[in-house]
Amino acid sequence: PRSVELHVNLREENFRGLQLRDLTGFSERSRVIDVAGQPLRVPSLEDAFIHVCVHWACHWIERAARLNQLVDLDRFMRKYNSALDWPLILRLSNEAHVTRFVYAAVEVVQRAFDSPLPSAEVTAQLQAGCPPRLQRWIDRYALNDVAQLDYRRPDKGTAYVLTNLAAQSIGEKFGIVRYALLPPRPFIMLKYKLKHPWLAIPFYMPYILSRA
Repeated sequence: PRSVELHVNLREENFRGLQLRDLTGFSERSRVIDVAGQPLRVPSLEDAFIHVCVHWACHWIERAARLNQLVDLDRFMRKYNSALDWPLILRLSNEAHVTRFVYAAVEVVQRAFDSPLPSAEVTAQLQAGCPPRLQRWIDRYALNDVAQLDYRRPDKGTAYVLTNLAAQSIGEKFGIVRYALLPPRPFIMLKYKLKHPWLAIPFYMPYILSRA
């Protein structure tokens, strides 16, 4: 048996106020593989790698990462590291503004499981796309996070600290503040279990008061 996680989008754009973008050309790079005798269209190796990295890193920032997400990345690196088109990964990550998350995931999985790394040149380019303050957090706390994070009890205060450390511009920092006070309407609908978009409007005030 295999679980299948369905995505309308690869990730949430403007994640927590950060200006993320979707991967361009995703469908064109996809491939068809055989799964239990059935053809299944799946992402390219490069797109799958970026997605797994960002998936873990976003949950890590929200203090809700699971160990199995990092184990997936370790197994992926051990199997496909030499087959990956690293220049393509760098280009796509930069275009989508997720290089910081790819670096975080690659660095943490290497420290936790001694996973293989890309070449020193590629690793340096990934590192250059990660804010130095986030790099310092990884140096000090990443291994403790791997061992101690409990997704059932996320630390929202630390999540805002990490989101701020991941910001790469003044615009993103303003976006973080806006997200904290005025999150997207779908977030309000989900939080308060609302069925119609217009119902979200009166719920912004109790949300802002709860955040305060």
